[in-house]
Amino acid sequence: MARTAKHSKQELRDMALAAARAVIAEEGSRNVTVRAVAARMGYSVGTLYNIFEGLEELIAALNAETLDGLYDALSQAPITGKPEADLHALLDRYLDFVAANRREWTMMFDERLPEAKAPPAWYLEKVARVFTLLGRMLQPLFAPGEEADLTSAVRLLWIAMHGVWTLDAGGKLFIVTNDPVEKVAHDMVDMFLAGLGARKGD
Repeated sequence: MARTAKHSKQELRDMALAAARAVIAEEGSRNVTVRAVAARMGYSVGTLYNIFEGLEELIAALNAETLDGLYDALSQAPITGKPEADLHALLDRYLDFVAANRREWTMMFDERLPEAKAPPAWYLEKVARVFTLLGRMLQPLFAPGEEADLTSAVRLLWIAMHGVWTLDAGGKLFIVTNDPVEKVAHDMVDMFLAGLGARKGD
């Protein structure tokens, strides 16, 4: 039986996110439902709907926490002004974070919510600040006036990094190569940087 609320709305929100993460850890991200989270909290489904508009908003909040964790991890990478060294150091932190938070990371790209609304502005801001870190590392490779090219390079690198991890997480990287994901990812960064270097000679 659901218990009478004894917590503030913020406390209930924190409890809901903790409960959702417990479901992810024990049962996987696809088993996160409003009912499952409410039951683990010991509250009614109605109580959860007083905190979040629905499952989509709950998952957005979970993903936001994951992005915050990623940003904190990547922020520890040094920015020396040497793109090659900086990107490889950042990539190591990226791979470590994803490996330690595999299920939460997978949820960020889960396609089980086809009718999900566009992400709220606060969510996009969290994505943008991760991109900002990449941009700061790539900045030395771009001249003034090439901001659009820098933005495009950051997005392409992010897509490539995620693509490598997705293949590995899905157990399909072996179809392409027998190399470990770490080597593939670092080789990809080397090729990416070589391509950016070559454009200067065009």
